Amino acid sequence: MKLIIVFLICYIIVLADQGKNYNHATVLFTENECNIKGGIKEGCWFNSYLNSDLWANGTTFGLDKNLHMDISIAGMLSKEPSVNYIGDFHTASNIEAPSQLLLYSAFLSYKFEKVYGLELSAGLIDLNSIYDVTESASILINSSFGISAGLSANGAYSINVSIESGKNNVELGVFDANPTKRAQPFLDGYFSILQWEKNKKNNYNIYMGVWQSNTSLGQTYGCYGSVEKRISNESTVFLRSAIDNGIVTVVPFAFEVGILRNTPFLSRKNDIFSAGIAQACFKDNKAETAYEVTYLWQHNKYIAFQPDLQYIQHLSGLSNNAMIAIFRVIIAYDN
Repeated sequence: MKLIIVFLICYIIVLADQGKNYNHATVLFTENECNIKGGIKEGCWFNSYLNSDLWANGTTFGLDKNLHMDISIAGMLSKEPSVNYIGDFHTASNIEAPSQLLLYSAFLSYKFEKVYGLELSAGLIDLNSIYDVTESASILINSSFGISAGLSANGAYSINVSIESGKNNVELGVFDANPTKRAQPFLDGYFSILQWEKNKKNNYNIYMGVWQSNTSLGQTYGCYGSVEKRISNESTVFLRSAIDNGIVTVVPFAFEVGILRNTPFLSRKNDIFSAGIAQACFKDNKAETAYEVTYLWQHNKYIAFQPDLQYIQHLSGLSNNAMIAIFRVIIAYDN
């Protein structure tokens, strides 16, 4: 399998001159994260995340143009501060993960243009690239704004169906319930999910989803929803909530609310400001709440700087709190 992947990557790079049929994007996040006060242990550390994505349509290989291939490789380097230093449930940084280098996604998709915008995908798919995506919350660094707690396991073998009709989009997927065991896909059960989305550009976006997980630990199910509303040319507010039966995830209810503002200053038209509140409610009626403000300073098309400040209250439902400061540097390339 690894030899096949290497061959495909090399083959696409050789054919890179076919610009409209080929794309290569790489992004590097590196940050200094400091627990200023509270938590398990005060101090500072570095987190880094690298993702390189290769995309090509069938024309690159002399096949149908509606056939698409996507391969991405990810590398993480982190001391896992939320586990070892902060003690929060949410995870203060969305690039925190066990240090590793892995094949993040590798799948084929085919779009049936004449069949209601039907697209079929199969392979190793990042669940959160399709489901529970609140675009206006994406700049916030705390991982709670990226995906609901019940859906936090992503990057798994899957078969996914997408149907797009006008402003409505329906997604249906079946994923491996335990993506940590890639050598034995679906051995520990499956995860199924259905999502409906209505997108009215320049006004609002709504999506709702339901899911069910069947594993050796039992059956877990839940639902989620999000509303994004543009309140001016520069500002968008969002609200997202999720409910599940809490058998495996231990979080029966969670919500996030926030605002995103483009062009916070007339002299900085490419910068973005965002603020949000996220809360995870646990089975014992205790809750952890994270407050975050962040600013993305777009230095040029390749480099951005992002200072971020978070106050996390009742870490993992306990009485102690923490103040977290993060300074992130983003280096991106897209051909």
